Formats: sequence, C-alpha cells, structure tokens
Amino acid sequence: MAGISIMGGSVGAGNATPAAEFNIFADPEAAAIVFASGGEITMCGLNLTHQLRTGDAIVERLREVPAPTARMAAQAFAHLHDRMETFTGRREAALHDPCAVFAVTHPHLLTTAARHVAVETAGELTRGMTVVDERISRRRGAPTANVATRIDADAAMALVLDALGA
Repeated sequence: MAGISIMGGSVGAGNATPAAEFNIFADPEAAAIVFASGGEITMCGLNLTHQLRTGDAIVERLREVPAPTARMAAQAFAHLHDRMETFTGRREAALHDPCAVFAVTHPHLLTTAARHVAVETAGELTRGMTVVDERISRRRGAPTANVATRIDADAAMALVLDALGA
C-alpha cells in the first residue's frame, strides 16, 4: 500500500488540549498541508489508538519470556503504567504507534472510513484539532483521509507480543 499512515489526530477529544492530539498540535500547519496534499492518507487517531491497550497482565506475561526484548518491554510498560496511574487512576496505557504500523502491514485489522479531515490552525481553543467531517449528507467535504475507527485489538496485541518474543 502506497501512502502515508499517521498516528495523530482524533475524531473526538485530544490529549495535548481538550481538542487537539499532541502530534498534530505540535505543528498544525504542517499537518494541514499533509491532509490537503491529495495523498493516500490513513489517520490513526486517539479514537482508534485507545482501543489497543496494555495492562499489568501483559507485563506479567512479558516478564515470563526469556527474550531480552520482552523483558525490556515489560519494564517499559510497567513504568508507563506507573505514570498513567497517577493521571488516570488505572494501570494501563494505549499503544499508539503500533496502530499506524498495522495500517500499513496488517490493514485488515483496521476499519476505516473515507472522510474529509482538516486541521484547525487558527482557533484559540481548537488549534491543532483534526476536524473530521462525519456528516451524512451531500454537503460532506471530499475525503482527504481514511480515518481508522476500529482495530481488532486482540489480533493486534497478539502481533505486538509476537514481535517482542512472547
């Protein structure tokens, strides 16, 4: 598949601000150019990436694997869970970046919808927001991206664990 797979944006809430996801918020002008480029784009936003989560059960499973990559991942995930617990009260975290990889390597794991996506570059409260046109009408803007909405989290996690030697 030729094109661009983006781990960024969101169909809903942001994480850098209430409206903007961090990667898009960091340079909304560049993101706006990419989405307007006419290229084949798949957007894996927070609405998708929060569906692929790791928890302490995954850490324990990785700790039992003799592969160095599994042990290193177990330590990294445990540290991440510690940090996330202070913010959310839960010992779990989303695995954002693998989702954008799976959009290229295992696209059958994702459900996408062709949508018009624009990036807000001027709003005082919405700068960096990915504005996804989900209206069901003839007024909807021409699609600029395939927006990922669902991931087969069990199959995706199995691939992550396999890659780590588990």
